[in-house]
Amino acid sequence: MDASGERIRKRGRMTEETYPGQQEKETGPRQRRSCGWGCAIIAAAVIGAMLGSLIAASLVPWAFGIPPWRLLDREFIERTLEGRDGGGVVLRPSTVSTDAVVAVAAKVSPSVVFISTRQVEQDMFGESQVLEGQGSGVIYRQDGYIVTNNHVVAGADRIFVTIGSAQPIQGRVVGRDVQSDLAVVKVDRTGLTVADFGDSDELQVGELAVAVGAPFGLERTVTQGVISALNRNTTAPLDGQIVAYANLIQTDAAINPGNSGGALANAAGEVVGINTLIRSQTGVSAGVGFAIPTNTVLRVARQLAAGREVRHAYIGIFPASVTPGGPGETEGVTQGAVVARIVPDGPADKAGIRQGDVIIRIDGNQIETVDDLFAIVRDHEPGDKVNIVYVRDGRRNETTVTLAERPQASPQGGQTR
Repeated sequence: MDASGERIRKRGRMTEETYPGQQEKETGPRQRRSCGWGCAIIAAAVIGAMLGSLIAASLVPWAFGIPPWRLLDREFIERTLEGRDGGGVVLRPSTVSTDAVVAVAAKVSPSVVFISTRQVEQDMFGESQVLEGQGSGVIYRQDGYIVTNNHVVAGADRIFVTIGSAQPIQGRVVGRDVQSDLAVVKVDRTGLTVADFGDSDELQVGELAVAVGAPFGLERTVTQGVISALNRNTTAPLDGQIVAYANLIQTDAAINPGNSGGALANAAGEVVGINTLIRSQTGVSAGVGFAIPTNTVLRVARQLAAGREVRHAYIGIFPASVTPGGPGETEGVTQGAVVARIVPDGPADKAGIRQGDVIIRIDGNQIETVDDLFAIVRDHEPGDKVNIVYVRDGRRNETTVTLAERPQASPQGGQTR
């Protein structure tokens, strides 16, 4: 930093020293020179050009039916842009400022807790060892209900929750759901500061994103970024199953181990997601983090807090992504989900889908990989009817499948949907 400053100062002196007219000092009074008509003509031309520019600038807005003084009215500009083509985009001053992040942190932090877990296991020699874990949570109800990730509390023998600067208190799992990777923890406290949950369906790519949690056990840590993308789908192994994460929010706000279960908030300080995953080759933030949208979180949390099992839709197939030269690709299809196995008497079987069929669309949504199929099915409720387009023997077919409730335990040998 000092070196950079020194270079700047040197550059400033160099510029000053070589400025025209200052290298040599005058020793006597300047000689007065007369430029006559030439100077007058040049001056007139400059003044004329300036007047012409001002007149042109004032006439251009009139050409579009806008008085030029209205261009100074910010609300008028916003209303005008809102009514023009371009998706109703409204240009507003940037909210990604230090003041905005400070305000969001002040609002959200009291509703984010630190969770630590302990689990006793026996090693191969029969000796006990204690495994400790860390994560975050978001206060869901004022009477002690906290939502977090299932993988934060799964298998824990003891759970401790730290709220603000208070001492840790013991918590218990009210309910957890492997398939959504969500859980609800209860502590014996009332009057807690409940998070302001926003509508995750209203998110836009590029808006401010603030993550609050406890990365590496560092409580109440705040990081900022933007909403990088929406509706991301992926899968990950958890508790011996393949969990399908649907419609995830992607952000470049730093998310690290310990952030799981914490809050992702927008510029209004509304919690719009629960931080859950990162994509990284090192295990720490690489600027690609994912959060479960709050609309999914609230739907699952309501069922868990009420002591109910979360109901998930089920199509009854074991799918695999189409790969070059593999099953499905020989049907002339380069993208889709091939039915590797089908569950007898399951929803797909009853609708006429057979092993080897390649599903390419569900309810008009293109299926490029298995992740897309998982996400769409996860986004439905048992009993919903979906239109499926599939390819068999090179020909496209359509059928309607009535989704059933997913069994608690899938058959062995793969992941069924």
